[in-house]
Amino acid sequence: MATYEQMKNEFLAMPKLAFGCIDAVYPNKTLKELREAFIGTLEKRCKDPKLIAQGNTNLCGVASFMYCVACEYPDEYSKFVLSLAMHGKGSIGSLTVSPPNAAKVDITSNTIAPVDWVALASIRDNSVLSQMTNRTQLHRLEG
Repeated sequence: MATYEQMKNEFLAMPKLAFGCIDAVYPNKTLKELREAFIGTLEKRCKDPKLIAQGNTNLCGVASFMYCVACEYPDEYSKFVLSLAMHGKGSIGSLTVSPPNAAKVDITSNTIAPVDWVALASIRDNSVLSQMTNRTQLHRLEG
């Protein structure tokens, strides 16, 4: 599996992302500026997961879940978000998330950061949380 640094470099160099909304949020910025801002925001959330925020959306339950993942497994969290952004699919332990196209092209509210939209809308739109029946599934992140 690729390291976070390898994934970060791939993300910065990709001509097109699976989540087109990342590159369309701020039309007055260059592609390089948008990608670097996304990485910067992601890294801030790894250092301080309290920054993960659903904004003015109905993603509070998913935000709580991602907060827990980012607190306990920041490397897994960051690689999950980058994988979703780049390839439209990501995994957290044994859970694989592949959001529908609607989540990839539309940020329904400008009150949510693109990095949060990628993670939170992807999980919500896949009903992944309903697959988690007990805490032992979270412990699979370690092994």
